[in-house]
Formats: sequence, structure tokens, C-alpha cells
Amino acid sequence: MSSKDRNPRQSSPSLSTSEESSSELPSQLQLHVQSHENPHKSRYIVDESQLEPIAPLPHDILSLNNDLERLCSLFPDIQIEVFREMLSQLSDESKLFVITDMLLKNPDIYVKGRRRTVDQQAERKASIPKTEAFRTPEYKTAVQRLAFREFKGLSRSTINAVLSESNYSYLDARPTLVDISSKSWKFTFSALILGRKPVTSSEAKTHPLISWRTSEGGSPVPSVRATGNAELDRELFDDLILPLKTLEKDTRDKADHALALSIQTEEAEACEATYECACCYTDVVFEEMTTCTAESHMVCFRCVQQSITEAVFGQGWQRSIHKDTGALRCPAVCSNFCEGCISSDHIRRAMDGTEKGAR
Repeated sequence: MSSKDRNPRQSSPSLSTSEESSSELPSQLQLHVQSHENPHKSRYIVDESQLEPIAPLPHDILSLNNDLERLCSLFPDIQIEVFREMLSQLSDESKLFVITDMLLKNPDIYVKGRRRTVDQQAERKASIPKTEAFRTPEYKTAVQRLAFREFKGLSRSTINAVLSESNYSYLDARPTLVDISSKSWKFTFSALILGRKPVTSSEAKTHPLISWRTSEGGSPVPSVRATGNAELDRELFDDLILPLKTLEKDTRDKADHALALSIQTEEAEACEATYECACCYTDVVFEEMTTCTAESHMVCFRCVQQSITEAVFGQGWQRSIHKDTGALRCPAVCSNFCEGCISSDHIRRAMDGTEKGAR
């Protein structure tokens, strides 16, 4: 009996520990699952893959935007902000019909001169621009936080007024906020003491919303600080980061092309595989040459570029361009006048190597 009595007492601690461990397992498993469901998010967005998908609009916002499109189609001569104000002030019941009736009976009371010109009506697209549509409360809150953080020298009432006039489109409201902040006494004081000056949106590389991070290869890459709203993050990334990435890619492609051409030229000269241009008489690799359609004169891309430039910006249009076809005449220097032309494909290849390209 004593042994039987001892066994339950001895086994009770083990049972309790097993129960505790079993009770801890679900919580640990839950934490493990939560860690995978909510991974650590970077504060800075460097690549497009870091952007979260934009959630669909709520039913009330979607309904307001639908009513906004209907009103714009009914009254194309009235600015969109008039419809936004009226839709925001009226109740949800029969809102569209009430506004239509009000604008038909007493338009001047609500429009107050905010009408669109004939040119603006012609430029209006079928769908409403995103900057003119109704925004979600989460988007507005994220825009306010961003504006409060960047323009600390301005009062919140001033910032909210500017954002409201721009329909909470941060990139549209920012130039106005920059202009106001540059005239405030707080900015004047900081400019004298710290040497600060407002940075306009055109200065992309020194934009205050852009942070330069070090990549794995050690090169600096532009990034934008996450705002907590997927839609605003996407707008900032598309307007601020993508142009810099495109410029960086173009610069890298030009450098790679110049290096490849240099190596190719060295190898061709070593093998005596260069060709003489019939226009400037310089030795060029085969990949940088073209031929005319008549006598197969070999002309380098550089001479094609200069002929096009002289024809467009100089006085060589009648001499260099065929008046019937608009093609470039053969610029080869020969005793007999060549009736051949340079094909449009080769002209495009030659002009792609210029600064502006063949756009």
C-alpha cells in the first residue's frame, strides 16, 4: 500500500510538468505560426517585391467613387471637387438623385465658379484620376503622418488644409507645403543656423523622403520609408524610386555598352578585322557599320548620327534627306553621286547610341 501510495505522489509532479509542457506547446506553436504569418517588415522599401498588395476599396468608398463618375458624366463642365464636397455632406439615401436635382435647379449656389474649360473637358478621361477619387480613412491617416513628420515647422491645421485642398494626394500637396514652410520663421531660423533649404520634388537624388541604403554589393540604392499604407507606399515608390532605378539602369547599360565596344574594337584591331568607313575613312568594327541600298557603301554609325543631326538641326535637310521617301541619303564620299539610302532599321540602331536615342 505504501508503494502504491508513493507512486501517485511521485507521478504527480511528472504529470504536472507534462501538463504544463503540453499547455506550453500550443502557445509556442502559435507564436511560431504568428512569426511566419507576420514576418519582420523592413522600415525601408528598396525593391518592388517589398510592396504589399493594395486591399480592395471598402463598399462605401467604392459607392462614392461610382457616384462621382456618374456625376462627372452628367455634368462634364463642373470640376470634380464640387461633386466630392456634395457627396461628403449629404446622407447616403438617394444621394445621387438629390445632387443631380440640386445642380439642375440652383447650380451657381454649389458650383461657385468652379467650372471646367472646353479644353479641360476634352482632356477628361473616361475614368476619374486616382488623385481625384475618394480616399480611404487609412490612406488619409498615413498621408497626415507623413506630412507631420516631414513638415514639423508647420502647424497641423495648415498641413490639414493643404492636404484637404489636394484631396490628400501627398505628392500633389507637397510643393505647396514646401513653399509655405520656406516662408515660415521656423524655417528661416533653421536655415540661418543649420543651413537648411527646402528640397523640391525635382531634386530626386536629394529628396528628403528618399534614403540611400547600402546593398549587398556595397553600392548605394535608393529606398523610401514605409508609411504603413500599401497604396501610399506604392505611389511613393512609383514616383520617387522607379525614376532613379530607371536612370541607374540606363547609366549602367551605357557603361556596359561602351566597355563591350572598347573590348570588341581592341580584339578586332588585333585580328585586323576592322572596316574602313566610306565617309570619314576611319576603321570601325563590323557591328558599328551599315551599308547603303545601292552600291553597298560601308558607313559607320557615327557618320549616320552626324548626318541625321545636321539634317534635323542644321542646313543639310535637302542634301541628306530624300524628299519623296524621307530616307537618309548615302553619305559616302565618292566620285560618283550615290543614289542609295540608309535603311530605317540601321538608322534606329545608330541613333540608339546617342544621348537622346531614336525615340
